[in-house]
Amino acid sequence: MIEIRFAKRGEIKTVRKMYAKGFEEYNKTEIFYYFLNFLNKNRIEHGEVLLAFDGKKPVGMCSFHCHPQIFFKSLFLENVVILQGYRRKSVGRKLVQRALKLAKAKGMRRVFSNTWPKNKESVKFHEKLGFKYCGKIADSQGEGEDYVFFSKTVK
Repeated sequence: MIEIRFAKRGEIKTVRKMYAKGFEEYNKTEIFYYFLNFLNKNRIEHGEVLLAFDGKKPVGMCSFHCHPQIFFKSLFLENVVILQGYRRKSVGRKLVQRALKLAKAKGMRRVFSNTWPKNKESVKFHEKLGFKYCGKIADSQGEGEDYVFFSKTVK
């Protein structure tokens, strides 16, 4: 059975390894390290990182941050990472649902997320969870990489 919980203080290495496994194709790129640096002890202490476990084995993570004023009370999902063998087994859905519950409890009105358009699995995942396409930034990293953005009203 999959357990979803907040990352604990001593689990920063687990969180960072999970991120690295989820974005292996981007390892050693500037954007990889940019986002890796956001996964720090401060984020864990502020309750902005969720982990998914199968027994004692970490199998997924979700990082996010709340914007009480920017975008008018919203939560932004930064990273949702699921180990390959656990995809399409509701782990990602459970992580995002937990983040949605947290957003509601904090009075957030919207949840935003983004992905690369070529990541068809992620695009379908967002749509399946009720997120709506809300825009695109073309060539966002200057490397031919676009970002597509999704939003969902918190209910």
